[in-house]
Amino acid sequence: MCKKSLITFVFDGLYNTRKYLLDNVVYYSFIFYGFEEIPFRAIDERSYRNAEGEKKCEEMNLSGNWDLDPLLKIAELEYRASGERHDVLKEKCREIRLFCALIIGVIGLLVPKFLVGDNHAYWVLIPVVVSVLFVCLSVAVLLVFWDKMSWSVVRLDDDLLKCQGSDLKVYLIKEYHLAAFRNDLRIDYLADVVKVARFYFMLAFAALAFALITSIFKI
Repeated sequence: MCKKSLITFVFDGLYNTRKYLLDNVVYYSFIFYGFEEIPFRAIDERSYRNAEGEKKCEEMNLSGNWDLDPLLKIAELEYRASGERHDVLKEKCREIRLFCALIIGVIGLLVPKFLVGDNHAYWVLIPVVVSVLFVCLSVAVLLVFWDKMSWSVVRLDDDLLKCQGSDLKVYLIKEYHLAAFRNDLRIDYLADVVKVARFYFMLAFAALAFALITSIFKI
């Protein structure tokens, strides 16, 4: 057995520490948002689980006089649709990151103004700090979206090569359907991640708006 080098050991430790901290941030963020009964295992695996649903996909009964061609087409479309959902979520993540960057930019421009002038403006820094905190939480939650994940794909393997004719179509239908089902569970989890990140962004925006209003109108 090959031993790990010191550098590998250090970097593995840093990665595991980072993952543990990020998982806890996401887990308690889900609770703070209002999600109930979210198992920590789902946070760790970056996906929800539905063993019963997977079992139904694997035990799908296609024996009989089925027209397999349209079923195979539907299974392929279902598999592709899960990928399209992921692309939509990825675009939403980019938008949230952009808006978070804009908030940080606005804060960077306005903080010097709060620090100059009469003393009444100093307490306005409190909601500004709160806004920065929520921006950081939003970005931290979004980091999950770009973590390494194992997506279900239909691969060319020995089981596939052994199938011919209608057996091949049945095998592909089941594999496409099962892959789409597993990917949808992962995408459902990522959709909730996006919801939480957007929630934090809205809180950050509200805190910054409060700071601006109180500063402008001398409340």
